[in-house]
Amino acid sequence: MGAWGEGPYDNDTAADWFYHLDKIGLYSLIEEGLNSKWDEEVRAAAWLVQRLAVSAYVYNVDKLDAHRELAVSKLKAMLDNQDYLDCWVDEESIRKELEQQIHEIENPESSPGLLERIAVGLNKE
Repeated sequence: MGAWGEGPYDNDTAADWFYHLDKIGLYSLIEEGLNSKWDEEVRAAAWLVQRLAVSAYVYNVDKLDAHRELAVSKLKAMLDNQDYLDCWVDEESIRKELEQQIHEIENPESSPGLLERIAVGLNKE
């Protein structure tokens, strides 16, 4: 095994395993979600980009930049859509969530891992 770091995707074996995500149609599903007419589906697909598009060793390198750009564009459109924001009880909270999601997609090195996000969510309750 060739390794270049300690991360879960910083080795040849893991990179080969992540390559199979394309074979199961994950990227097609993400693209479909990002282009959905339903904001909830767009946000869900953008979340997958947010979590998986951290490295070309994880995410299909041919789709990485395009999916990041599309996700950010769609999320920014939600921030500019007052009708969408008005659907939420706490507009400021949804704005912060969208801004955080955009930031993590644009800056994948700053994105906390899934387990850390779950732990933070559990500590809020």
